[in-house]
Amino acid sequence: MTALASQIRLDRLNDLGLRWASLVRAAGPCLHPDSDPWILHSVNLRTGHLPQTLPTGPAIYGAIGNGAWQYAGKTIQPVRGRVYGHAHDRDAGRRDSKAATWHYLAALVLADGTDPAELGRLERAAKTLLNPRGGSRWSRG
Repeated sequence: MTALASQIRLDRLNDLGLRWASLVRAAGPCLHPDSDPWILHSVNLRTGHLPQTLPTGPAIYGAIGNGAWQYAGKTIQPVRGRVYGHAHDRDAGRRDSKAATWHYLAALVLADGTDPAELGRLERAAKTLLNPRGGSRWSRG
C-alpha cells in the first residue's frame, strides 16, 4: 500500500497488488470508465467507520486485513450498504463478525448494466485470484 496525497492506493508490486492486478485484467471492458480500482478505502468495522467515498453500483470488492486478502464479494447495491451488512452479520457461535479484521476495501466498479452472469463470473474470479482467508462460501449465482 502506498499513500499519495490524502489517498491510500494499493501497491501494484506486492502480493496483494499483483493478485488485484489479475482481477483488474479479468474485469477488462466491464470496468466503469470513471473508476480507479487502485484506491483503498480505510474502514474500521469495530467502530462502525465506513467512508462516504465507497462506490455505488455494481462492484466486485475485496477486504484487506492483517496484511492479507480477507474477503471477496460482489454487490449490485452501494458497497457501503453491503459492507455494513457484513459488519452486522454475526455467525452462530461467533462473537465478532467476519468483517471485524478488515482494515481496507478495494473495489472494481463495473459499468452500469453489467450482466448478472458476468458479475457472478467476476466474483468467482475474485475468490480464486485473491484467495481470501475468509468468505469461502461460493456465490449461488
